[in-house]
Amino acid sequence: TVTITGSTLTGNSATNGGAVYVSGSGTKFTMHSGTISSNTVQSTGQKTSGGGVYVNAGATFTMGGGTISGNTATTKGTSVGSKAMGGGVCVSGSGSKFIMEGNSPKITDNEVKTAGSGSNLSTIGGGVCVCDGAIFEMKAGSIENNKALEGDKQYFGHTGGGVCVGDSAAGSTSGATFTMTGGTISDNEAGYGGGVAVTSNSSFNMSGSDSKISGNKASYQDKNPPHKKLGSGGGVFVLHGILDMTGGVINGNEAGYGGGIHGNARGSNNGEIIVSGNSTISNNIADSGGGITSEYKLSIKEHDSKTPTIKENKANSICGGIYLRYDNILSFTGGTVTGNTVSAPSGLGKGMYLETKSTKVEMSGSATVDKNNDVHLGGLHPTDYAYITVTGALTKPHAATLTVGSNSGYTEGREVVKGSSSYTLEASDVNKFPITKQTVPEQEWTTELGTNALELKKK
Repeated sequence: TVTITGSTLTGNSATNGGAVYVSGSGTKFTMHSGTISSNTVQSTGQKTSGGGVYVNAGATFTMGGGTISGNTATTKGTSVGSKAMGGGVCVSGSGSKFIMEGNSPKITDNEVKTAGSGSNLSTIGGGVCVCDGAIFEMKAGSIENNKALEGDKQYFGHTGGGVCVGDSAAGSTSGATFTMTGGTISDNEAGYGGGVAVTSNSSFNMSGSDSKISGNKASYQDKNPPHKKLGSGGGVFVLHGILDMTGGVINGNEAGYGGGIHGNARGSNNGEIIVSGNSTISNNIADSGGGITSEYKLSIKEHDSKTPTIKENKANSICGGIYLRYDNILSFTGGTVTGNTVSAPSGLGKGMYLETKSTKVEMSGSATVDKNNDVHLGGLHPTDYAYITVTGALTKPHAATLTVGSNSGYTEGREVVKGSSSYTLEASDVNKFPITKQTVPEQEWTTELGTNALELKKK
């Protein structure tokens, strides 16, 4: 067991753990105060980890105060797939654990970089990388102003500006767990997951009213013009694994897709998002999906008698609130989508956007898209028209205002809401789903109850 108070560890270098290397089951390192700064790790081998601190093989590092800052992990790899992991901290291996608690500990201004001639180089976790079954518990403090901007491997070349939970192997199931019950992850930057990236079938669990992910940005430099590009998941990017949010705030983040959160669906990599309880996704901005972009699976629901809010997010192009793509399935059983905006003149899907009928939305309970928002039902042909499925009684007088994907999509008899085996639509459900006015030609629409479906009808 090692304990430091008020010490400064600076200017050191290694392959793993620039200043501190903690290894072995039962080994403990406690930092009450002091500074671990300006240390480096670098290697021409397959990987280099933990610019400031490396914890592995079942060891525990407890950070009750102090600062880990200005450290760098740089891959100088000459082979395919070399990687730099955790500019400030890397926690690796089953049973290994890092705990942030107490007197405002800070992990700041760290970076993962490339300087090698190899291809498919990865930089993951500008501030923190947690991988291979390790555990990170964040109860207090801040992870801020860290960067993962270099590298050329798809999705892993620049992943997790503040935190990366998982490794950089596509389809890997090595897993890791990050639990956030307090503190702030802010002002970090990466191509994918400005604040947090989740990979390798890992988990990021967020709860507590004091937990906040804010002011992060997903962007990166590309060798092809335009060189500066916006990435995905300004706050959180879930490449492969799960984000389970039961409380806290994700706000003020920016990306190309998913200003607040992006859940991925690419081959063997699927990212699931659960937003419940007293959670708020607000004031994020993206080209598409200001609040959330989901491509695989999304759940919005009640937890401990509280429901989440997705509000006041903004998109430049498509969908201010929740952008649903591909074969995504949304289970929406509680919560509110409100006050989201789209700056483009067409303003498609202020509240929610469904690409086609393969994009599933199942609503019940207190689920509500407020009247100041709408749900855009995409699809260019009758065989591909999107619709909403009601799986249980809707308890609010208004469920969602529906906008049809194109003026040609306004067709009498088109089914825009369907019942299910668990719920049979009633005449009272007609008023819960008003229809946006058709513009060319101008025409008011409503719905009528057909065979367990609400069908478009001219007024």
